[in-house]
Amino acid sequence: MRRFHRRLGVAAALFVGLASVTGLLWAYAPYLYWEGNYLERKHPVVPMDFRGVTLTHQDAIRTAREQLGTAFVVSAVTLRSELGQPLFEVRGEERDFLIDARTGAPLSPLPADFAARVAAQYVRGHPPVAAVTLLDAFVHRSGKVYKSVYRVQFKAPKTPVIYLSARTGAIIEEEDDVRRFHFWVMRLHQLNFFGFRKTLTIIPGSAILLLVVSGFVLSRRARSRVARSER
Repeated sequence: MRRFHRRLGVAAALFVGLASVTGLLWAYAPYLYWEGNYLERKHPVVPMDFRGVTLTHQDAIRTAREQLGTAFVVSAVTLRSELGQPLFEVRGEERDFLIDARTGAPLSPLPADFAARVAAQYVRGHPPVAAVTLLDAFVHRSGKVYKSVYRVQFKAPKTPVIYLSARTGAIIEEEDDVRRFHFWVMRLHQLNFFGFRKTLTIIPGSAILLLVVSGFVLSRRARSRVARSER
């Protein structure tokens, strides 16, 4: 029992030490290495140019249904700007669709060059684009799967990468070397590996619980021996 208790204590100490180090790195990341403005534009927003906008919301709905089928259920239609260009975003239950508000031309999926320009708004400075890749699916670190995603890589220090929806241009993830390190620290702190998410934390939790139980048993045995010796 003593050998089991000692070995369990060493294992529990390693887990506690790991949790302490990663917890401190996580908690003090904003003061140590984490940069702000995560998933936010790093450049001023280009004002929308309304000139030439002739389409209505009904026109946008009609165009979306022509492209996606008459069974497409519309939940919302929004006129918004991207790089100053007016766009209609038609939202549905299963997918969204972009339409040029001036010409009525479908913009989903986005052209690769347009996606790169959208992504560049979320990178500091004006680094050149290294590669633009259209992914059939992107698995976010949260576990959520996004379909039809652009991965835009830039030639810059820290190797920034932006993931955005090829359908709407919405930013999904922002990465660089520092953020990748931080996300790894978060996973290590939560033991979020092999698809188990946080359930692996039951291992250190059980180790500490068994350590308490074995320590209690050893303590009772020691008291019993003392009591017998005093008789």
